[in-house]
Amino acid sequence: MTRAVFIPSHHVPYKPIRVFSHGMGTQSVAVTVAQGEGLLPNPYDVFVFANVGTQSENPATLTYLRNVLRPYMARKGMMLVEVWRKDRAGNQVDLFEYTMSDANRSIPMPVYFSEGGVGNRTCTLDWKVRVVSKWVREHYPGADIEMGIGYSVDEMHRAAKKPLAWHDTEVTWDNKRKCWVAGRNLGYWQRYDYPLIEMQLRRERAIEIIRTAGLEVPPPSHCKGCPFTQMSEFLDMRRDDPDGFERLIAIEDTINAKYQRIRAGSPHRSKRVTLYRGYIPLSQLPDQMSLWDRYFDQDAACNEAGSVCGV
Repeated sequence: MTRAVFIPSHHVPYKPIRVFSHGMGTQSVAVTVAQGEGLLPNPYDVFVFANVGTQSENPATLTYLRNVLRPYMARKGMMLVEVWRKDRAGNQVDLFEYTMSDANRSIPMPVYFSEGGVGNRTCTLDWKVRVVSKWVREHYPGADIEMGIGYSVDEMHRAAKKPLAWHDTEVTWDNKRKCWVAGRNLGYWQRYDYPLIEMQLRRERAIEIIRTAGLEVPPPSHCKGCPFTQMSEFLDMRRDDPDGFERLIAIEDTINAKYQRIRAGSPHRSKRVTLYRGYIPLSQLPDQMSLWDRYFDQDAACNEAGSVCGV
């Protein structure tokens, strides 16, 4: 059970271990390149990327990781660790497979309800944050960890949602109670570190750093079919990868069927859940370009802009 806490100051008796939680997006890659090019004032000891599964990660992201980022980091002598969520038997757990499976009653992705509103999401916490934390706990037990996050200056509102001080539990802000709330024990002391914000860099400058080093800019790093995907990306997928888009429609239908079984008999059950935040089933997206405008208008009215997977 969580409780409201006051985060105490923490004396660091020795140099902290610096770990960067790599999201594989533009800002994370910019931090990597900045360190490789000697631009980062305080380098990291290790970069950790939590892979949510080959069925779930954007294939272009995994290709970029394999063909661009890993070779670059190897040339620069930088350490990149890839980790996965695993079950008790030690098998890797894929986010989409887990979401669709009837072996559990959980839908960790934030599906949208046809009547409006969005469900809770635990995918970021369980497939990203806790996976990285587990790796840190196993390799640096009891250490002091400075956890780097790739937020840029134009994302300072995201950094504001994380505690500034040292803490040894998962800490979130309770907006109703107006206080920090402690969750699970981390097994080590941690504080967050934002190198791009400290360097006063915006996303545009991050892109410039990547290109100047001779690397191509990475593709969007969110999961394929992530409910924070924008309409333009779904339509690009429909045009460029029709087979993949058809599979995504099947995934959405499977998730909806699972939701209906879980909520059977509930007076608050939604008639339909969708992956698109405009509350429209992917199978109903129009083929004609002339009909796209109203979908873009709905997309622009959504509160979230692009992927907001906070690692």
